[in-house]
Amino acid sequence: MKKHRQADVSLISPGELVEALHYGPYSRYWWHFLSDLNKDSNETVYLPIRVQQKSKIILNEHEFIVTIVAGNKENNNFLPGYLCQSENIVEIANDPTNAISEVYFKIFETKTRYSGVQIMGWNDENIIKELCKDVFFVPRLISLEQIKIFVYGVGYSSRTDWFYAGPGYKSSLLYNKYRGNTMALFISKIEETKCILEIHQNQKCKRIIEGESPIDQESPLIELNNELQEIYPVDYQFSSRELGAWKTFLRAAGAHDVTPWTHETSQYQFWSKSSCPKQDYALLTQLYQMGILVENSTQTFWQCFNHTLKDNKKNFDGKRRILSIIADDFTYDELQENLGVGRHTILESRKYTRTNGYGAPVLNKPTFHRTKFVPEQLKQFELFFSTKEHVNMSSYKTDNKSGLPVLYLQDHKQALWNQFHEKYPNGMKRTSFMTQLNGKRFVYKENLGGLCSECNECGYQVFANIEELVNINITNLLLRNELIGVAQNLRCYLRRDYPKQLNVSQNGIAVHNSCLSHCLRHAFGDCEEIHSNTCINCKNLFIFFENLKKHLPLDQHENLDGYQKQLIAFMSHHARKIYLNAQLPAILSQLDDDEALMIVDYKMRINPKKARETKDEWFGKRGWTLHTVLLYTKEQNTDNLNINAYDHWSGDTKQDAWFTASSLHGVLETLEKKPKYITIISDNGGHYHNTELMIILSHWKEWYDVYINKWIFLEAGGGKSTIDSHHAQITHAIKRYVKLGYEIASGEDIEMAIKGLFGTHVANLQQKQKIGTITGIRNWNEFTWVYDGEEAGYIYARPLPKFGELNKFSPNKIQKIVKNRIIVKPDPIISEHSNPQKSWNIPKIDHQDTDTIESLENQMNELVS
Repeated sequence: MKKHRQADVSLISPGELVEALHYGPYSRYWWHFLSDLNKDSNETVYLPIRVQQKSKIILNEHEFIVTIVAGNKENNNFLPGYLCQSENIVEIANDPTNAISEVYFKIFETKTRYSGVQIMGWNDENIIKELCKDVFFVPRLISLEQIKIFVYGVGYSSRTDWFYAGPGYKSSLLYNKYRGNTMALFISKIEETKCILEIHQNQKCKRIIEGESPIDQESPLIELNNELQEIYPVDYQFSSRELGAWKTFLRAAGAHDVTPWTHETSQYQFWSKSSCPKQDYALLTQLYQMGILVENSTQTFWQCFNHTLKDNKKNFDGKRRILSIIADDFTYDELQENLGVGRHTILESRKYTRTNGYGAPVLNKPTFHRTKFVPEQLKQFELFFSTKEHVNMSSYKTDNKSGLPVLYLQDHKQALWNQFHEKYPNGMKRTSFMTQLNGKRFVYKENLGGLCSECNECGYQVFANIEELVNINITNLLLRNELIGVAQNLRCYLRRDYPKQLNVSQNGIAVHNSCLSHCLRHAFGDCEEIHSNTCINCKNLFIFFENLKKHLPLDQHENLDGYQKQLIAFMSHHARKIYLNAQLPAILSQLDDDEALMIVDYKMRINPKKARETKDEWFGKRGWTLHTVLLYTKEQNTDNLNINAYDHWSGDTKQDAWFTASSLHGVLETLEKKPKYITIISDNGGHYHNTELMIILSHWKEWYDVYINKWIFLEAGGGKSTIDSHHAQITHAIKRYVKLGYEIASGEDIEMAIKGLFGTHVANLQQKQKIGTITGIRNWNEFTWVYDGEEAGYIYARPLPKFGELNKFSPNKIQKIVKNRIIVKPDPIISEHSNPQKSWNIPKIDHQDTDTIESLENQMNELVS
C-alpha cells in the first residue's frame, strides 16, 4: 500500500465562502469529496474549497504556504487555483499536489511528491471543523448509473409531479457527448415563476431554456403517440397505414426516428428534428438502459443479476453458482458485455451447472471410507486365480506394471465373480473384485486356441470352418443366423461348461458321474456302474450335425463327419487334461521324506539383444536353450515343501532326449542327499515323450541309486502353471536386465539376469555325446519302471494313470528297440550352479484345506526379486 509522507500542517486563514462560486453553476468544482469520512457512512460528505484559505507546512526546514484563489492555471475564473509560495518562488497549479511539488522541485531539484489533501489539512479533523463551521448547505451527489447529478440548492413545493421540488432547487449535470463529443454543463434551476435549463460550454452560457415546468421546455424531440392524441379523438385506434403515413410525413419534414427500442418493447416512438440526431439517439439509449423512459425488463434483469454477482464472493459457491443459472443460455459475448465477467468465470459456471444444476447448492460429495485389504482377502483372490479352472497362465508374457505372468481368464468377469463369491462368501466385495481385475494382467479372450495346438485344431478352428460352410451354402438369412447361433452356443459349452462337469477327487482318482457324458471313468473305459442320465447339451452336438446335414449339400457330409470326430476329440482332450492336471496336487500331498517330485519343461528360446519377442518373432533365430527342472522335496520336521529350480542353458538349441537326460543328470549330481523315489511330470513334447529317454531312465537305479516311481505326461496346455510362472519370471527378469542397460549377448548374461529369483540355480550345460531319438510311444501318458520281482528291468506304459492296459517292455525287447546300442550314463560338462539368494518354500498340501492345494501354483507369483 502506498503511504503519504507525514508532515505538520497549520491553518493560517480559513478563507471565505463565495456564493457565486460555491452555490453557482460551477459549484461542483468548489467542493471536495472527503473519501476517508465516507467509508463508514452512507451519506456523501463534502468540504468547501474556500477562497483565500491559507495553509502552512514546513518541509526540510523550508516554509511552504498554499493559498486557494479563484482562477486556475488556465485563467479559468470559475475554477479554483492553488498558489504555492516558498521564499521568492511562486507557482500556481490546478491542484495542491502539483502546486507544492513544482516549488519543491525548484528548491531541492527532486521529484518528491506530497499529498495535496494533506498539504491543505483536509484530513485533519480540527481543520475540517474550522472550514465547515459557517456552511449553511452541503451539496449532494446523486448517481444514476453513469449520470452524476450535483445538487447544490434545494426548495420545496406541493407539486407531486416535481417530486415536491420547488423554488431554490439547483443542480448541475456534466455530459460529454453534447453536439458530438464535446463537454457540456447542464444547469437546472426552479424559480418562483419559471424553470430554467442552462447549457454551458467553455465557461460560457451557450443556451437558456425557460418553461413553466422542468419538462415544459423547447425541444427538437417529440413523442409521436402523445402528439397524435392531441389531434385525434380519445381512444382512437390507429391503423398501421395511418402511422406509416405520419412517419413518412415526419421524414419529409426532416425529422429522424431516434427510438432506441423495438415496437415489441414499447409503442412510444421518439422523433428528432435536431441537426445532430445521433446525439439524441445516444442520450435516449442511455436513458432507456437506465430504465427512465420505459420499463426495460431486459435491462432490469441484467442490472439485478449484476448486483447479485457483486454481492457474492469469487468462488465456486458465490459468483459461479449465481452465474450458473444463465451461463448455458447466453453466449460468452452477451455475458461479458452485460455482466462484465471473464471467459474463465463463464466456463467454470457452465461446469458448475453440469455438476450441481442451475444455481443449486454444491452437491455434498459422498464420503468414501477406504480400508486396506486384510491379508486373508488378498490370499483368497490369489488362490482363486491360481488354478487352471479359472485362468491359463502365459509362460512368456508378463504384466509390465507388476512383473507377474499374464493370466488368460477362462470365463467372463461376472461369471468368475459368481464363482468367487460362492467359494468365499465372506471375502472381498464385488467392486473390489472387479477393481483387482483391472489392468493388463488379467486378459479375457473368447478364443484361447493359440495357447494349445490341440484346442485350436480340434475346437476353435472346427467351429470357424462350420460357420464358413453355413455362410457359403445357406442363403436363408434366418436359418443361417439360427445355425450360427447354435454353433456359438455349442462352442461356449464345450469351451467353458463341459470341463466343469468332470470330477476328480483330491487323491487324483476319477469320480463316477451318473451322466454318461460326464463320467471320466466311463470315458477311460473303466466304469461298471449305471449311468441313468444323459446331458442334453452333449446330445445337442449330435443333433446339431444332423441339422447341418439336412441343409448342406451331400458333398459336405464327409467334412461334417470329420468335424464331428474332431469335436469329440476336443472333449476327450479336455477330459484327459482335467484328469492329468489333478495328479500334481495328489502327488504332492503324498510326498514323504524319501520322495521327490520333478516337473520339467523347456523355456522358449532366449535370443540375443532382445528378450521380449514372442514365439513367432524368434522363429529361425539362433539363441540359447533353457531347460528347467523344479524339484519338490519335503522339509524335515515340518510340513513345508522345498522347491528348487534348476535352469540349464546351452548354446546348442536342439531339444532332444539326450539334452533332457543331461539336465536331469546335472540336478541329481548336484544334490547332497538324493531322494530314494522320484516322480516326474512333463508335457508330451517329443523331447520327453520318446523311447530313448524312457530307456535311459531305466538305468537310474544303477547310476544314481534312485527309483523312478513313474513319469506322467500331461496333455497339451496342461497344468504346469508353477513352471510356466517360473519361466514368466525369467522373462521379466531378462526384460528388467536389458532396461538397466545390459545386453543378453552370452549365456553368462542369462545367469546374471535371473540369479536373484527365489530358489533358482543356474548353470551351463555342454553335451559330450548325442544319439538319435526313437519315436512311437506318444499314445501312453504314464511310464513306470520295475525294479524287483520276476519282471525286474521291465518298463510299463499305459494311456493314463490308473487307467488302461499295461504295455510291458522287457529288457530283451528294449535292446532290440535300441538296436543293441550301449546306453551310457550322461557325462555333460556342467558349470557350477549358482546359489539362490532366497529359498522357496510352500506349505505341504492338506486334503482338508483346498486353499492350500490351490496355493501351489500361486507361489511363483511371489518370485520377483
